Parts: sequence; C-alpha cells; structure tokens
Amino acid sequence: MQYLGGDTDPNAIKARAVELGKNPDTEYARVLSEGFFTEIQNEKGKNAEIGVKVALNDDKLVGTMSVYRVTRENRNVDNTQKQFDEPLNYNAAGTSSRVLRWFSASALQETEGVEFEGVWTPIRAFQSRITGGWMWKAETIADPSLNILPNSSAAAKATREIVFNSRLAYAPEYTFRMFNKYTFMNNFVGEHGRGASIGLGIRYSSEIIIGADQNFNASRGGITAGDYVVLQTVFSYPFEVMGYNMSATINVENLFDEKYSEGNFNLANPRTYTLTMGMTF
Repeated sequence: MQYLGGDTDPNAIKARAVELGKNPDTEYARVLSEGFFTEIQNEKGKNAEIGVKVALNDDKLVGTMSVYRVTRENRNVDNTQKQFDEPLNYNAAGTSSRVLRWFSASALQETEGVEFEGVWTPIRAFQSRITGGWMWKAETIADPSLNILPNSSAAAKATREIVFNSRLAYAPEYTFRMFNKYTFMNNFVGEHGRGASIGLGIRYSSEIIIGADQNFNASRGGITAGDYVVLQTVFSYPFEVMGYNMSATINVENLFDEKYSEGNFNLANPRTYTLTMGMTF
C-alpha cells in the first residue's frame, strides 16, 4: 500500500517543522489534510486489440498480426511541483533538503502499434520463425504533476518538456527477430550427421529511451539504448553412449561481440558460449 505522501517518516516531518520554527503538530495536520495518508488507487490498464491469423500451403506458412492500443491510467509518479512548493522540503538556511516526497496518481500513458509473427516450414528439415513490431505511439497523454505554475522551477519545466516530447522509456519503435533452423535428415560424414541441427538468429531493436531525466534527454543528445543488431548461432548434435541417446548443444549469443544496451544502465552480455548436454531414456 502506498500513499500520496510516499513513505515519509512522520517524525522527520515534525523534526523539520521544529527546525523551521513551526508548530510540528500544526504542520503535520496540514500535510494530512493535503493527502499525506491518502491511499493511492491501483493503476488501471485497458487493452484493445484486433488481429488476423493465416494458415497457408498446408500449414507450411502460418502467422498472426494484430493492431493494439494499451492505456495505463492512474500512473503513480513523483509530483515534482508539489515537492518544490512544499515548505518542509527546505532547511533553516533556505536550501532545498527534501523530507516529504509527494506523489500523484493521475498520469495517463498510451501505446499503439502492430505486432506480427510468422512461421515458415517449406520442408520438414527447415523452419524459419519471424516476429516483429512497429509501435508508432508510446507517449504520456496527461500528467497533472507536471503542470507549469508561475513559480515552477526550471527543472520542473525541463522535466515536462522531456516527458511530453519524448517516447515512453523502454518502448522502442521497431523490433525484429528471426531464427532459422535446419536439421540434417541424412548422414553427411560417413555414418555421422543425421539428426544434427544448426540455427542462426538475429535480433534488432531501434532506439530506446531510458529515462525522463535531463541526462537522458534524447532530443538534446542524452544517453539512449537500443539501435542494435545481434546474432545468435546454435549447433546441436545427437550421439549414443552405452545405448543411451545423448545430445550436445552449443549456443553462441552475441556472435560478433557487439557492445550494446537493451535499456538498462549497463551494457548487455558480450559474446557468450553455452554448452548443454541432454539424455533421453
């Protein structure tokens, strides 16, 4: 459970009031009247989607495509303007020193786009799976906590500009994935090779906004993530040991050792090798 007053310690509020020469009980009563212990409503989500599904050429090509709209209501965000206006967020020297973190739970965000998935199996030995999407809309529609008032700080104005002029964080406009796999149906090295498989995959993501902070303001050269192409390979080989059917699989992620980020503050994993052994009875 969370409140509009956040997780602020009531004792810290009273201590700051004493520091400022104010009546601690009066100040505490004031913040209570302004919603300090008002429970924040649960966030609500609405999803509308319409799609089509196809199966062609004796199911050798199957796929789906859908157009969607997702709306997030009652988003819980920092009320930066109210925090700026809060007298208890300044010490006796007049320096900003926040002890009360106000929240707002009325922000509205919306995304719209199209997603598709297709599986192509022209022959039994080969399969290709393709998925992707185009999210043409990913934005904040409303956020009363960012309303500009005559006394709004420069930081508040900058934050509003960033939020309303940038895409939502972690919402790339374009994504694409493809994985192709071929299984050898006959031996190709003497009596060996039948059942072996080889795969090649590719992943792509366009630019990803990673925050609504001035340091991450993409319109002014801030740090972003995404816009990468990464390859993956898989090789699997079956064999027999003492009458048991075994298999060994080698998976190589990030084949060309690309330096990229998927939206967090650290680079994604470099080239990674994974060996998996399996046994069937």
